[in-house]
Amino acid sequence: LAAARNDVPGIERALLDEGGWVDEEKMGDGNSALIVAASLGHVEAVEFLIREGANVEHAGRSGATALMVASAFGHTRVVEALLDMGGAMVNAPHPFAGNTALHFAAEMGREETIEVLCSHGASGEAKKKTGGTPLHTAADCNQTSAVRILLSSCGCKTTSLLNGDTAPLYLAAQRGFSGVISALAEAGADLDF
Repeated sequence: LAAARNDVPGIERALLDEGGWVDEEKMGDGNSALIVAASLGHVEAVEFLIREGANVEHAGRSGATALMVASAFGHTRVVEALLDMGGAMVNAPHPFAGNTALHFAAEMGREETIEVLCSHGASGEAKKKTGGTPLHTAADCNQTSAVRILLSSCGCKTTSLLNGDTAPLYLAAQRGFSGVISALAEAGADLDF
């Protein structure tokens, strides 16, 4: 609860005075205090928990790590803390579908977070279990700005295929996402593939 409120003195009391464990799971969902703080964008609590030795790779029952959750919500300062202070693995795949933090940020159109992830080595060509890259995800979710950043800053390729036959352009065209189609065409996507 202290992590959810960004109450650093409360976290410290829970750890020191009450003998708590930094990665203790209290809510039944498997989420640690770090995941809770990251999901709410509480950078001060995240930094404190990292300094106290929180496991940045811990995943709750949903399979998501603090980096994945913070990326999905666009909490860029938290993402930076997890990467810089905590050494979070930027390309770690989600255990169910194989999504990386970059996939989560792309799906939600978190442009600034995408930039930070890519500047820290996130792979623009990371593939989910179905083969979809972050560019496929952004194209399929009508995230035009994310598509542009993925192409310009993350090394994404318009030629990568989902399930061996589906380009990002096809996903956007199938759904009528004209902004995404334009962004992909401007980046040289093969309009006749």
